[in-house]
Amino acid sequence: MSYYSMWAVDRTEAGSGSTVSSFPRKVSSFREVISNKTHLQQGGRDYTCICEPEFGGRNCQTTLCDGEDDARCLNGGQCVIENGNSTCRCMLGYAGSTCATAVSINPPYFTSNGYLRYGLPNSDILVNNLTIGITFRPESPDGLILYGQSTSSMGDYFALSLKEGRLVFEFDLGDGTTAITSDPLSLGSEMTVNIRREELIGLMNITGQGSFTVESAGNYTSLNVNDYIFVGGSEDLAQSQRRTNVQTGFTGCILMLQMQGIPFSFHPGSALSGRNVVNCDANLCETQPCQNGATCTPTTGSYTCACLPGYHGYLCDVIKDNCEDGHLCVGDSVCVSTSDSYDCLCGLGQTGTYCSESYNVSSLIPSFTGRSYLAYPLVTPVSDQTAVSLLLRPSTPTGLLVYLADNLTTDGDFLALILVEGVVQLRFDLGSGVSVVSGSTISLNTWHTVHVQRSGNSADLTVDGNTVHHDGSGLVELSAGDTAYIGGLPVSVRPSDDVGVFQGISGCMHNIQAAGGLDVRFCNHTECSLLPCLNDGVCQIINDTAFTCLCGAGWTGTHCEEAASIRVPSFGSSSFLIFEDVLAASASTAIDVEFKASDDDGVLFWNSDGTDFIGLGLVGGRMVFTFDLGSGPSYIFSNTRVALGDWHTVSASRTGLWTTGYDNELIPASGQSTGANTGLSVGSRSFIGGLPPEVMIPGRAGLTGGFFGCIRRITVNNVDLELDQPSQGSEVMACSDQVCNLNPDCRNGATCLDDPSSDLMYQCVCPAGFTGILCEISACQTLPTEDQCQNGGTCFLSGQGQPDCLCSLGFGGDRCSIVVDYNIPQFSGRSFIEFSRAVIASDFFAVGVKNRNVELHVNLGDGVLSVVAEGITINFNQLYSISIERVGTAVTMIVQDTSGNMETVEGSTSGSQTGLNTFGSSLYIGGHPDNVRELTGGIFHQGLDGCIIQLATARNPTRNLVTVNLQQEPLSGAGISNCS
Repeated sequence: MSYYSMWAVDRTEAGSGSTVSSFPRKVSSFREVISNKTHLQQGGRDYTCICEPEFGGRNCQTTLCDGEDDARCLNGGQCVIENGNSTCRCMLGYAGSTCATAVSINPPYFTSNGYLRYGLPNSDILVNNLTIGITFRPESPDGLILYGQSTSSMGDYFALSLKEGRLVFEFDLGDGTTAITSDPLSLGSEMTVNIRREELIGLMNITGQGSFTVESAGNYTSLNVNDYIFVGGSEDLAQSQRRTNVQTGFTGCILMLQMQGIPFSFHPGSALSGRNVVNCDANLCETQPCQNGATCTPTTGSYTCACLPGYHGYLCDVIKDNCEDGHLCVGDSVCVSTSDSYDCLCGLGQTGTYCSESYNVSSLIPSFTGRSYLAYPLVTPVSDQTAVSLLLRPSTPTGLLVYLADNLTTDGDFLALILVEGVVQLRFDLGSGVSVVSGSTISLNTWHTVHVQRSGNSADLTVDGNTVHHDGSGLVELSAGDTAYIGGLPVSVRPSDDVGVFQGISGCMHNIQAAGGLDVRFCNHTECSLLPCLNDGVCQIINDTAFTCLCGAGWTGTHCEEAASIRVPSFGSSSFLIFEDVLAASASTAIDVEFKASDDDGVLFWNSDGTDFIGLGLVGGRMVFTFDLGSGPSYIFSNTRVALGDWHTVSASRTGLWTTGYDNELIPASGQSTGANTGLSVGSRSFIGGLPPEVMIPGRAGLTGGFFGCIRRITVNNVDLELDQPSQGSEVMACSDQVCNLNPDCRNGATCLDDPSSDLMYQCVCPAGFTGILCEISACQTLPTEDQCQNGGTCFLSGQGQPDCLCSLGFGGDRCSIVVDYNIPQFSGRSFIEFSRAVIASDFFAVGVKNRNVELHVNLGDGVLSVVAEGITINFNQLYSISIERVGTAVTMIVQDTSGNMETVEGSTSGSQTGLNTFGSSLYIGGHPDNVRELTGGIFHQGLDGCIIQLATARNPTRNLVTVNLQQEPLSGAGISNCS
């Protein structure tokens, strides 16, 4: 082993009383004093270590931008190495040595290593021509001012820069760079420059210098660049330097900028992203960033702090880490050192000085501190469409509200809802560039409602009822993880630079469900924090002093303190009922409503999973049935207006893509949905008569506002909703009307008559075949034993109210006591024959007679195809032949009578489905045991009244048809007699 003799020198600062001492030291290897690819220079008895860029210290033993260096950069700041030292490159809106100081950038000042990135309306806007107007005040002779380039780093580009005190505008259309160079400029002076490029010609006009013109020597005339530009520098100066030969960003102020006649705003929310930008002529020491009596000295775009003895750190805020010597923070809390003590940041469900107390998370109305966050599990997919609704009471003008991302780093898709300088803003990137939607400016310390609806690359941002719509382009799906962050982010999550805001919000939010969080406190700015709602009522915030309680079933009153049973509810502007799990995802939906309206607008029924939706309501006095299955909204409007003050019965149904709607007094309407989707995805809650404040109907639905009036019955998919037993409700009153209009208990089609002398205040006039006070007793129930239906027959009332029997297959007679054989089955309208066993699916195949024409209806899963043979009129007691063939989506039906008249009709189902998914299902002929009208969604109203002589089928139309034995093969049936 070799040994070297070295002198290590200890030098103190020269001056009064200073000393210089040296002492010899023998070391075993240079490795004891140098490391990390260090170059050694020796001079006399001393040495100097020349460190690689990422290392520092006398012996290059310190890794720069690691550990404390990196952690000191706040608010999304990034530690970078400049001139051998680590420094913080601050995100847009922040400045200072640790990026702790919030700054305005209107107008912006650039410090040679900063930039702003702005989006353009689209990437084609600069193709044929380019116009730029800019006013700036330079402080350095070199620097990049504007830069735009194509996706390829060596493709088309344009740039405006300072080179050795001259202004240079250059562009490359694909066959070489063309440049215009000005005369020397005066640093520190304000100047205005106008630039125009039209195909090959470039023109630059500078105030005080005149015009400069150049023509490209190439043949290409179009400029193809990305849909964003850099101002004041570039995100990657090394890359832009390869094109422009400019090594640094611009130093100075940019006072005005416009491109293509579009002015650029220097409001922080207008830029997509940025770094190291402050306000022009700002003195950051005015914000008093230095702590503990330190002296602040302004520098270009930043400041330095001279600490008093006993303090250190970039802000002179550190004496020691007060968490290192032990702390009392418990559970999932985090200890944070302060200048003289420490704070405990409590986990979700913890509170108190040391987080030793617990609280019920379900009752939390969270208050955020700027370093808080909540983690919200995503329970529904957000890729195609995303919905966000919240109530917000900010106490600071800037902060992160909601963040969803593809991963926990700066790359990938994201969606962010932010507040920036008081402006609510939505930003999202689906992989084709950032979209920015700016909403209204909101006031501090008051409650506001915010709703976001994103569908593909289009979005609506609604703030306090004011909606801004954005139509995007490019990719349409959002790739996101399984967690949404509310109010801020944990330290492990680094958001995309394009989010624009990196600090958490300070203030309160409401209507949030969370799975985890940190430093979330109780909001004291709402009466809801006092838990005023009784009997499991849910408190809804209106403002700091007002609230409303959503009462559960059986309760009403301001605090849900009054027991109530409202059979026929009356609704106003803030009223609604909520029912849980009313709808299931399906290819068909049917809604029937009986209502009386006192206003021309309002929603009767609404359900949404945040993406798909279905709704029924009034718009301008007309009924509207609307839904979106994920491929665009569909609307069905009634042809006439609803009469206010009158009771109406409205039925709306959807099967696949097809919709129908009709009113008891209005003309029926029908239509077809756009797109190929046929299944409706539903939310767990269905809303009747209105919506709570945090739920928004998207603009594309065409419905607005709460319903004014009464609803006495609503049926969803043939199930009556018990209007007196909702899951929740708000401000619902009892409807005021004549007793007989308020759902009296008269049954079985009885007629109600007002009768003040009766205990019920009404009497029921029974139809034929029913008796009892409420007409609840059927004549079938009072038959003596000897007159009851036998052999499994079912009693029903005939049209005259007389009891009759629907006999099981193989029996007949008045009481089903006679064994019946048939050669040709005859059907009575209630009859049916069943073959095989039923397996219910959304696909179906139905053929029958309606309005004296043969109709065929087929659903392969993409919607119903209907074909009608209108040329052949079906007469009574005549024989007809029907032949049907389906191959994939194509259907052919031939109808022929005994006189030789024949009609062929054809059709093709929509969508891509080609198979009829009814394998294993029953085949019914002549009718069905269930209500035919409900079963077919109104396609047919009853079973056949007549005879079926022969039925032949085959799965493959190329095979010979096989005749079905109508006498021996049936599995069951009813009401069948021999055809006479």
